[in-house]
Amino acid sequence: MPSYKREKKVITTELPSGAVWGSRLLLLAVIILFTASIAFGQSSKVSKDLQNLPSGTSTNVIVQYFIPPGKTDSNAASSVGATNGRALGLIKGTRYGMSAAAAQKLVSLDANVKYISPDRPLRGALNLAASAVAADVAHSWGWDGTGIGIAVIDSGVNAVADLGVPGSKNSSRIVYSQNFDPSANTTNDLFGHGTHVAGIIAGNGTSSSCGNSAGDRVEGHL
Repeated sequence: MPSYKREKKVITTELPSGAVWGSRLLLLAVIILFTASIAFGQSSKVSKDLQNLPSGTSTNVIVQYFIPPGKTDSNAASSVGATNGRALGLIKGTRYGMSAAAAQKLVSLDANVKYISPDRPLRGALNLAASAVAADVAHSWGWDGTGIGIAVIDSGVNAVADLGVPGSKNSSRIVYSQNFDPSANTTNDLFGHGTHVAGIIAGNGTSSSCGNSAGDRVEGHL
């Protein structure tokens, strides 16, 4: 019988030289750091408009927490340079002055931070009040409240310009006021709510900056 010889093959893998390994490791480290910096800079806990501010620009922010903030949270905020802390218990938050960069640092330091956003300015508007109760439909039929008296039982009604006769500077449509509070001796609105309600009902938009804020019955009297 023929005889067979077994051949052994040895496979070797050449390892890269030390210089090649070093350059590859350096490239990998740069990629990891770049990816981490992107993730850090785009934290979902920091609002987009705050992220878009220049990193060193200081602004007022609202920091919301998962649980009511305590000493540990305030210390963390102080460590990133936050100032003028003011508690906002209703939303489990605190108002601070800090930079956008400080906000990014804070979310990485304090796991209790839920969200950070600028303390955005807000103001009230009544430009949708009429349409909300279909008063614009009444206006389109020419029903403007002429001859209608409205009794507002509230904190009082002040004689503001919006409650005057349209086109007249000195004539008020408030024809009667009475005080039902024995602890007060005035019919003036000391809290503002009654005047606000009267403005919704019969404001003529004189003091409005929107141009379309006339009340539901602009000719009615109070």
